[in-house]
Amino acid sequence: MNMHRIMVLNELLDDDFNLNIVFEAANHLVQPVANNNNNVPPQRGISVRNEDYFETVIPNYTLDDFKAHFRMSRNTFQLLLNQLLHIRNAPEGENSVPFQKKLLFTIWMLAKPESFIAAGDRFNMAKSTSHLIFFEVVSLITTLRHNIITWPNDIERIRINRRLHNRSGIPGIIGAIDGCHIGIKGPPHNAIDYYNRNSYHSVVLQGVCNDKKQFIDIFVGMPGRVHDSRVFRTSPLYNTLTGVAPPITAHEHLLGDAAYPLLPFLLKPYRDNGHLTNAQTTFNTRLSSVRSMIEQAFALLKGKFRRLKYLDMSRLDMIPSVITAGCVLHNIIISNDGLDRGEYPLDQEQNRDAPGDEVQPNNDVAARKRDYIAALLN
Repeated sequence: MNMHRIMVLNELLDDDFNLNIVFEAANHLVQPVANNNNNVPPQRGISVRNEDYFETVIPNYTLDDFKAHFRMSRNTFQLLLNQLLHIRNAPEGENSVPFQKKLLFTIWMLAKPESFIAAGDRFNMAKSTSHLIFFEVVSLITTLRHNIITWPNDIERIRINRRLHNRSGIPGIIGAIDGCHIGIKGPPHNAIDYYNRNSYHSVVLQGVCNDKKQFIDIFVGMPGRVHDSRVFRTSPLYNTLTGVAPPITAHEHLLGDAAYPLLPFLLKPYRDNGHLTNAQTTFNTRLSSVRSMIEQAFALLKGKFRRLKYLDMSRLDMIPSVITAGCVLHNIIISNDGLDRGEYPLDQEQNRDAPGDEVQPNNDVAARKRDYIAALLN
């Protein structure tokens, strides 16, 4: 039995016990156990962080583990790091966070719906620091946009056209267009503008992709309540394609769904009024099959960078940059690592604008072009 316990018992059993002895012995009994890092929990208010995840754990990841966590191969990450370091062109301070660590942290945050507190603990960063780093690197990644998300040149369009013609029988396709809802926290002002028809707040990502599921144009940030066709007419792409020298020939076109207007450079399905001809039905089936590549591109984007399924951000001004950064990384990964076929299911609720929300008059030139192609398929 502990010596101090014996002293207390002896004094209490003695009729003339000494209170001073009892109190002194009792004080010894309630003293804290010697500090042992393995047994004593941290004091309240002291944050415990992983001090060697970046320095020790990540370097020891297998190639597959690294790709699973950071969505790209080590080689692709190194290429991205070199590109950003060249653009950044800023020496690191003696006590600053290494830029490689900043980039890994930012990709981790885009890839996983983890809180900044949890991820900051993993990378040994304070919450305030982790927020600053995330926005710093996201802004830097978006500077690559015009080098990574590019409209195909003449030769590239011919190659895309050839591959999609062989696949569908429809000539002239250079891409597919659609809108995708990115869920956000309801903004404090004008929240109703962002409340979409699927009953949640969002911003719209309009994307155009090629047959490799790479984005060749994006337009980000319109409120979720805005219809696809209006987003399209507001976008710089619409102004470019309707301008003086559009980067598309008269024989080329994008494919869109029923929510879009029928234009010479944008074909959509025939409206099913119950009296479609065989040629029109065949055209609709072929078009739908090819157009699904943009839905697959969105599914890949949200599957790799799951934070884009819901952006819990107070800074509404930074939301377009975060989405754009995800699209840039998406293209870089496909260019260097290829496609992960079948890895991510389609997001069936990504955008479901009703075709009749904004009825657009058919363009006569576009209608004749669509009829001509439908006749070729019959």
